[in-house]
Amino acid sequence: GVLRLEWKASLAKRIQRITVSQLSGISWEVPLKTKTTNFVEIDLTNNANGVYVVNFELAEDQVIAKKIIKN
Repeated sequence: GVLRLEWKASLAKRIQRITVSQLSGISWEVPLKTKTTNFVEIDLTNNANGVYVVNFELAEDQVIAKKIIKN
């Protein structure tokens, strides 16, 4: 279904880009609503089961990666 990702409000202004990647190599960017929003919703309903990696790219050239498993 729909995956909701939330983060601390203090991190919201630092996030520049969010991308989701499948292990098969397919990736896409998740649109950010505003620089002050502290969540996004990703609809994985029509995506295959498997492992996904969500990358949060920060202003300081840092990347936070989180692994998601869809069953």
